[in-house]
Amino acid sequence: MSWHGRTSVALTAPTAELFAEHGARAAILDIDAASEAAAALPNASRRKHIRVGCDVSDRASCQEAADAVVAAFGTVNVLINNAGIIRPVKTSK
Repeated sequence: MSWHGRTSVALTAPTAELFAEHGARAAILDIDAASEAAAALPNASRRKHIRVGCDVSDRASCQEAADAVVAAFGTVNVLINNAGIIRPVKTSK
């Protein structure tokens, strides 16, 4: 399937890179817009990506991120909602 001219929004660089390999532009959302997520992408794919700061626990931050993606690419065709928090959990007594 060709994703040329389409836009995906993801929270991880590997997911964005996969879409880019198939021709899509990608927005990588991270609570820290200066995170290493997009910086780690190969040079060839980086042209098709933007980094956007977004705190998914804050509605206003999500709206600002959505507005930034639409301003950059004009539309969103795919949204991958894979936000998560990792906390150590004691599993035994």
